[in-house]
Amino acid sequence: MRRESMLFPLVTAAIVLLAAGCQQSADEADEGAPVDTAGAPMEEDATEPAGDGAAGDDAGGADEMALGTQVYEANCATCHGSNGGGDGPAGAGLQPPPAKFDDAEWKYGGDLASVTNTINNGIPGTAMIAWKGTLTDAEIQAVAKHEIAFSQGGATASAR
Repeated sequence: MRRESMLFPLVTAAIVLLAAGCQQSADEADEGAPVDTAGAPMEEDATEPAGDGAAGDDAGGADEMALGTQVYEANCATCHGSNGGGDGPAGAGLQPPPAKFDDAEWKYGGDLASVTNTINNGIPGTAMIAWKGTLTDAEIQAVAKHEIAFSQGGATASAR
């Protein structure tokens, strides 16, 4: 069998897996990934809290964590894995491999501003796409906090 005829099915399969990992449905939320965003513009309001901290304000609370979990499972787990280990089914053949969130090693910064920037702008030269315009600011903020929680032991399969 010629090399070109063997390469076509492999390339087609890779494209299908990437498309499946990036597809969003109406009942799903979002994704994010901490990777290096050097060269990507940093958003001025990336660290602004979602609320003003007043009584009854759920910023950073249970609702935001639930939203972060929903967005992550719908959009990020396919590549980054359900527990943030970088071992999702669509991430198996990606080079570079998907970021891992379950340790303290964050190539592009593990603080909220860096993770939010990565989700907003993606990482050129990787499969990490820009989610700004696809996800709302609240969804991006929530999923960024969810991803950071993996490295702190707070976002695990048992917490869902």
